[in-house]
Amino acid sequence: MNPEYLNRSVTSNHSVSITHLRDKHFIKRFHYHEQIEIVAIVKSTGTRFVGDNIAEFKTGEIVVIGKDLPHMWQNSNAYFEAGNDKIAEAVTIHLGLNFLENNLTDLPENNGIKSLINKSVRGLLFKNDARTFYKILTLNEEKGYAKFLKVLEILNDLGTQTNYEYIASDGFMERISDSQETRSYQVHQFIMNNFKKEISLNQVAEVAHMNPSAFSRYFKKTQGKTLVQYINDIKIGFACKLLMNENKSILEVCYESGFKNASNFNKQFRKKHHLSPKEYRAKL
Repeated sequence: MNPEYLNRSVTSNHSVSITHLRDKHFIKRFHYHEQIEIVAIVKSTGTRFVGDNIAEFKTGEIVVIGKDLPHMWQNSNAYFEAGNDKIAEAVTIHLGLNFLENNLTDLPENNGIKSLINKSVRGLLFKNDARTFYKILTLNEEKGYAKFLKVLEILNDLGTQTNYEYIASDGFMERISDSQETRSYQVHQFIMNNFKKEISLNQVAEVAHMNPSAFSRYFKKTQGKTLVQYINDIKIGFACKLLMNENKSILEVCYESGFKNASNFNKQFRKKHHLSPKEYRAKL
């Protein structure tokens, strides 16, 4: 299932657009676009595809989709049955390119918005945020400049929250939101350039200019996982992209992702996605 490009351009005399969708089901197309998208699920259930992540979605979720991040909300089969009375409803906000290209997010008061945009490259999931959800739901009650200000308020609310989950993996997007000057960025770039080879703790610690034991503690504290887990997650993210190409066998995907044998590949893949590579491909 290769993602297709969709044009989500905002009209030239606006910097944001708001759409209140209410239909029999959501669009069933795995797609991407240049615009950042915020989606609030008002009423619906099914499966959410964001990057390499496949998970169930439900009413009340807010999801932020970054630039060029493939995604799709696929309703369950019951929504497509003849004569059913189910409704899929969501409110979406698209940030126009003119919103992203000006210097608005460089203002210190907008640090929260800038943080949200930077982190959105992997997709963000917000749960149980009834206050922000209500603001999104009532956006179309505002007009003109008042609506624009309310969008900024929503973006700042999301950008200053700590209770969120990343959706897609670093390995799928092949980039990281940290500043290029940070130690985390340098380590990530080294791993991205070498994950198909054997990478030792000593090698990565040298990149970070730390001794191995100190680096190991630092890495676990900052990333919430061990270096081995981090590298495996990147390999699995890369494998998911390859699995979308039906011309490659699962064994080819295994080796091209840096795994030395199919047994470990299957074990690590299931640990990450709770599916075998074959089952994952079948869902695409």
